[in-house]
Amino acid sequence: MNQDDVTGQGRESNSNSQGNRGDRAGSSSNGHDPGDAARDSPRWCREILTAETPPDSTDRAFVVGLLVRLVAGEALPDLGSQLLLRDLYRRHVEKGARAVPDLDVWDAGKDTDPIPPREWLLGTVACRAFLTAIFGAGGAGKTSLLILFALSMATGAVLSHERPYGRSRVLLLSFEDGKDELRRRVRAAMMRYGIKPGDVAGHLFLASVQNPALKLATMDEKTRSAAAGELVGAVERAIQRHQPDAIMFDPFVKTHRVPENDNNAIDFVASQLAGLAVEHNIATVVAHHVRKGGDRAGDADAGRGGGALKDAARLVRTAMPMADKEAEAYGIPLDEACQIFRCDGAKANITRLGGPDWYRTVGVELGNATDAYPEGDNVGVVETWEPPATMAGITPGITNKILDEIDAAPPEARFSTHPKATARAAHPIVQRNIPDCDAKRAKAILAAWLKSGLLYEREYQDTEQRKTRKGLFVDAAKRPRTLAEMIEDEDPG
Repeated sequence: MNQDDVTGQGRESNSNSQGNRGDRAGSSSNGHDPGDAARDSPRWCREILTAETPPDSTDRAFVVGLLVRLVAGEALPDLGSQLLLRDLYRRHVEKGARAVPDLDVWDAGKDTDPIPPREWLLGTVACRAFLTAIFGAGGAGKTSLLILFALSMATGAVLSHERPYGRSRVLLLSFEDGKDELRRRVRAAMMRYGIKPGDVAGHLFLASVQNPALKLATMDEKTRSAAAGELVGAVERAIQRHQPDAIMFDPFVKTHRVPENDNNAIDFVASQLAGLAVEHNIATVVAHHVRKGGDRAGDADAGRGGGALKDAARLVRTAMPMADKEAEAYGIPLDEACQIFRCDGAKANITRLGGPDWYRTVGVELGNATDAYPEGDNVGVVETWEPPATMAGITPGITNKILDEIDAAPPEARFSTHPKATARAAHPIVQRNIPDCDAKRAKAILAAWLKSGLLYEREYQDTEQRKTRKGLFVDAAKRPRTLAEMIEDEDPG
């Protein structure tokens, strides 16, 4: 795949320029040489008559008559007839040589051969011949997640929420981190999971791409359209040398030099990635930043710039930090929640949407202290995380239903978590709304909500008992929102 093959622009300009030369010098634009009229007119006639797209009856009669006279040894016809013959040659012989191949059409009723399964490499994240895009907020953990996925594929070990289908060779291209920083991040992840260098030798290849000339696409200043960059050839040479099963590009914005909001240009870049996947039967995975306000988990339109990347990718995931309200619902302190993120399916043309899968970032001491830097480096590594079992399966809808009941208590008889509360006890409300929830778990859920501030206690006047008590109240600002509510907020029309 050379640059002209990728862009199509080189072919067009070459064809036009060669065609002009053919008009002046009698040469063809595609390798067919009309040559000298006196010498080659009989050949032209025969090739026109046997062309894949033959002339109509009038032109055919002209060509047949001319060929008969030429074979009989008569002189060349007048100039007008010569020009007509040349035009017919170009229209029927040259154009026929460039004819589009037939469509590969088959009869579905006779298609009884076994169908091979899709060649998944990792869960429903990476698949041969397909492009995957992961849209993530800044600092959410996109790069660390890619490294985790790469190590899982390279070792065949289950390190993430996705299961590897055997071992794969992976090429990870970082366009943001320098060589040493990429080494730190990969080494820290290997240390966290007890992976030795020999475990990934020949299966995990890394490159820090900092050369500004190495881009998938740039803008042609003359045509103002996208053109293939030098990175395409460099990646193909790396494919030939290392034979990867998957290639990861991080981040997308650094892989090209075209306007982010130019959908045609972004489509060209995305087509390069998808083309590599199809042409070499590999999985291509790209990490991409989200637009401003694009922080909704599972939103396929969260990606920054033109939407063509989402359209070209057959698999789209989002990596979003745990929202404050999610942390409150799970009873997770905010200083811990900022290290946790969720990965959701946003678009899945070839499989079912998945998620949320939860991950968190933990620090790993690299052990690279020196006299100048006695503390060495602490590097963030991603690991799987599960919400507290107490909160498992509690959706925003269920949470709000429980809160509604608690909040509906009259002002003189609020619900309570006090151990001696009976009629005013709040935990039976939780039990009614969560299947198979015992009293112990229900009380733990209320305790988590009190810890997060979703519920709070306040004194009120019990008019029946004529005493001051403490009861439960709901902080409406901390209620979790359902997906429908979030969509309505963004698009009130």
